[in-house]
Amino acid sequence: MVVDNEAVREALINLERSREKEQLMREQANSLLEGLEIITSASGTEDMLSRLLQMVTAQLKCDDAFILSPAETNQQPEETMLNCIGTTDPVFSQHSWLYGKLFQRVHAGQPVMLFNTEQAEEWKQQSEVVREKSGSALLISFPGVDRQILICCISQDRAYFTKGHLGLMQRLVPIASHALHTLYINEQLQCEIDERNRLEQYSSFQAGIAEMNTSILHNIGNSITGAQGYLLKLEHARKNLFGLVKVMSSVEEWLEDGPLSADQQHKLQQVSHGAAKLLKKIATEDGEIAQGVAALERSNRHISEIIQMQRGVSRPILTASWFKIDEMVNDTISMVAETIERHGIFVEVEIDRWLEKLYLPRNPMIQMLLNLIKNSVESIDECKREGATIEGKITVSVTKVEEWIELRVEDDGMGIDPEWAPSIFKFGQSSKRRGTGFGLHSAANFITGVGGSIEVESAGHHQGAVMIVQLPIEMAEH
Repeated sequence: MVVDNEAVREALINLERSREKEQLMREQANSLLEGLEIITSASGTEDMLSRLLQMVTAQLKCDDAFILSPAETNQQPEETMLNCIGTTDPVFSQHSWLYGKLFQRVHAGQPVMLFNTEQAEEWKQQSEVVREKSGSALLISFPGVDRQILICCISQDRAYFTKGHLGLMQRLVPIASHALHTLYINEQLQCEIDERNRLEQYSSFQAGIAEMNTSILHNIGNSITGAQGYLLKLEHARKNLFGLVKVMSSVEEWLEDGPLSADQQHKLQQVSHGAAKLLKKIATEDGEIAQGVAALERSNRHISEIIQMQRGVSRPILTASWFKIDEMVNDTISMVAETIERHGIFVEVEIDRWLEKLYLPRNPMIQMLLNLIKNSVESIDECKREGATIEGKITVSVTKVEEWIELRVEDDGMGIDPEWAPSIFKFGQSSKRRGTGFGLHSAANFITGVGGSIEVESAGHHQGAVMIVQLPIEMAEH
């Protein structure tokens, strides 16, 4: 058997490139999750901006970063100055920044990589200390609460930033924008709640505010859980590739030592076959890495849409579109796959083959199904904690009944006492010890909002339960 050394070396080079691509995808996935953490953990807009700047400098490995905002929104561009509203180094906030042609381009939506800041008029008017700290810059803008704001990433080295840095920032700034709006809304709502508490008025309005905020966090939490599961799968794929690199390194040493023995040739053939099989499974366009990154992007997009739907209002605007019911169900289950697996739960899906597409609000539909599945997971977990011997199974079925669909989510968990059934969908009501009642209430709000209905059936304690949802196949436009 003749071994083509050049072909083997080329295979090693391609393997290393795949590994580098996988590592870049993994880093980007980590950045997405860190952006999601900002949404849920920052205490306010100032804290969020500080966390954002720390994350940017850590991910880009640059020296500093700062955020600029127009001092006044009603001035002409040539009169406007930019104020520094957040920075990793106070020197960048000592003076206002000229709103020159460079910053105007960035605010208009065109990111800029500045290879040498000495050539920029905006930097020429700054102090000597600022100029010394700035060799090159990456500039990008995103919508703030009431005006466009600009983030500047700084390196003391010239020509430091690359397209990879720009790509990462373009993925992070939408998260930052949504976080700013959400935190601003929460701060405004908290001020209103405090004022109404002092006046002991509008108690029903306060309950609505609390419901909206809790619903946002509840639904975001579901998607974050699913994203974490896919990140673990990406880590598993990385370890497999790393192991393959070690094996191929040994093969390279054989080749350098001279002609291969028959045994080595046989092993090389096995290694090549195994490497090709592993790479096909992991590193191809439809492999585990691509699927994992796509799932993370879906989770991030879903969170963004949740925030957009609930921004500034107590109930989401329901916009319908055509979508495939089987894809929606599978996407929803994927978001909580890690939680389901961790609890040792088996999920069975049964969809009427005559039912293909629905005309309903797809993302609120996902939220609704997430809440129902999460409720079943919690019910099964609590039943197991009480020592009951159960299979731990959830069945999601969808059937067509004339111009309606019937969606059933059945579990063999705790069950519901008959006395609880009439009130289980009310705000704050739950039959589980650790339940909040927010999930089922949010699901019921969506269902009734599109003209459907929901009810629960259960034989009682430890007898499981089934949520029965009826929805129109095509929602009527109002």
